[in-house]
Amino acid sequence: MPRRIKIPKITLSDYRSKIFSWLIFILIILLIFWQLYTFGQRHAEEKLVEQKTLIGSLTVQVNDLEIELSALQSANARLERTSQIDKTAVKEVREQLVKLQEKQSDLIKQMEFYKSVLSGSVNSLRILRASLKKTNKKKVFRYYLQISKRSKSKKIVSGELILSVSGLINDKLEKIDYKKLGLERRKQNIKFKHYQIFEGNLKIPDNFIPKKFHVKMIPKSKLFEITEKTFTWQLGKL
Repeated sequence: MPRRIKIPKITLSDYRSKIFSWLIFILIILLIFWQLYTFGQRHAEEKLVEQKTLIGSLTVQVNDLEIELSALQSANARLERTSQIDKTAVKEVREQLVKLQEKQSDLIKQMEFYKSVLSGSVNSLRILRASLKKTNKKKVFRYYLQISKRSKSKKIVSGELILSVSGLINDKLEKIDYKKLGLERRKQNIKFKHYQIFEGNLKIPDNFIPKKFHVKMIPKSKLFEITEKTFTWQLGKL
C-alpha cells in the first residue's frame, strides 16, 4: 500500500500569532529608533546652548581686546610724535600690540567657526567689523573694514572689494565711485585665510551729502557668492 504523507495544517491561530510577533518586533525597532532620535535632539540642543554661550564669551573677549588695542595704539602714536622718543617704551608698546593682535586673531577664528556652525551658512563672506571716523582734513573720512568667511574650508579666499557711497547732490540721489572718493583704484584685492583688514580715506565732494556706504565683495571662486552690504553713513561703528 502506498504510504500517506501527512500535510501539516496551518491554523488561523498560528498565522495570527506570527503576525502579532512581527508587529511586536517592528514596534520594538521603532521604539529604539525613537529613543535614539530624542537623545540626539537633546544632545544637539545642549550643544547649541553651549556654543551660543561660548560665542557670547568670545565676543566679550574680542571687544575687551579692541578697547585695549585702541589704548595701546593711541599710546604708540603719542610716543612716535614726541620729540624725545623713549625707544625702550616704544618697543614695549609695540610688542604688546603684536601679542594682543595675535590673541585677537585667534579669538576671531574661534568665534567665526562657531558662528558658521550655528548659522548653517557655509562658504559665504561677511563683514565682521566696520567703522567710519573723521580725520583732520575737511570732508575726509577714515574707513575700517574687517572681512571674514563662513566656511569649513581652510583654503585662501581671493577676490575683489569695491567701495562706493550714495547720497544727495542738489537734492538728487547719486552714487559716487572710487574716483570721486579719492581712491586710487576701483577694486582692492581680497586675499585671506581667516580674515582681512581694509583701511583708507574717503574724500567726499563739497556739494555731496553722504547717506549710505556700500561694500561689495566679489570672490573669484564659485564656492562663495558675491556679497554686498550697505551701511547707513554715520561716524563710529557701522
